[in-house]
Amino acid sequence: MGHPEFRHGAALLVVLAFGLSTGGEAQIPVRLGVQAGLNSANLGGSDAGETDVMTGWSLGAVSTLGAGRISLVPGVILSRKGATQPGQGFSSTLRLTYLQLPALVRIGLSEGAEPGAIGTYVFLGPAIGLKIGCSVSATAGFNSASSSCDEAAGDDPDVARFSSSEFSGIAGIGAQVGAVGLSLQYELGLGSAADNLDLKTRTISAVVRYFWGGPRPDRTMSPRFP
Repeated sequence: MGHPEFRHGAALLVVLAFGLSTGGEAQIPVRLGVQAGLNSANLGGSDAGETDVMTGWSLGAVSTLGAGRISLVPGVILSRKGATQPGQGFSSTLRLTYLQLPALVRIGLSEGAEPGAIGTYVFLGPAIGLKIGCSVSATAGFNSASSSCDEAAGDDPDVARFSSSEFSGIAGIGAQVGAVGLSLQYELGLGSAADNLDLKTRTISAVVRYFWGGPRPDRTMSPRFP
């Protein structure tokens, strides 16, 4: 209830989707889908220090609004980010989980004119993320322990206190055959993920999407139902 930026972003996406999908003769096609992805996540920023990538994931629902060369791709995505940090005889792993609302613009590069042909596209846009989970784990040999980020920080002012939300930018390239799309994307935190340190999330993702019904987003005619 205390995240006005997140609420305003969610309201904007809902209003935009409703306005584009209703409008009588000017109705814009809407196609719904799901996505799953594998994240290679890390942290940047002046306070990040020496960190290594952490393997995360993403899972959620997406849609395409429009069926021409340019379309809008909003979504509701759960995404796991973070980083690992090696130490002397041990390693620690930060895991940040966000509920994200991306609003991407998709631009078609080539059109799959025949059934089974590959259509390619690029996309970019902002995302608003609400932090719903944050944990730190440490491993030394066969021993491991974990705690929430707040517990790990304690009263130490030099330990990161992660913000309740983050803003990021996403850009990528993809290909689609019928109902199935595969994309590679890069996401960069546009502000610090922490309130007291300069830490920016950096995430490379391989994402698979599957859409139901409606016209293909890289086609201007001929609805295709998988």
